[in-house]
Amino acid sequence: MAFISCIKEQDIPTDLLPPASEFDKIEALDTLKAFGFVKGHISGALYDMYRLVHTAIQNWLKHREEWEYWNEKSLRQIAKIFPWSWHNNRTV
Repeated sequence: MAFISCIKEQDIPTDLLPPASEFDKIEALDTLKAFGFVKGHISGALYDMYRLVHTAIQNWLKHREEWEYWNEKSLRQIAKIFPWSWHNNRTV
């Protein structure tokens, strides 16, 4: 949840989430869906975090002084997933 609170709350692909086994990702997302924190798209490849939950987690991280840590961690993950825009990796 902390990772997702540092990125846009809509259309989150599962490939963007921090490294974990596919089973762990599915289990975590199913748990978040069961508690009503996120919802999945019909295609099953994208997820949305509800805006109120997104804002609440951001405020909680700021209160605990973890906001900068999670922003840096999220930025590193995004940089790893989305490489530089060279011609040979344009589809990514």
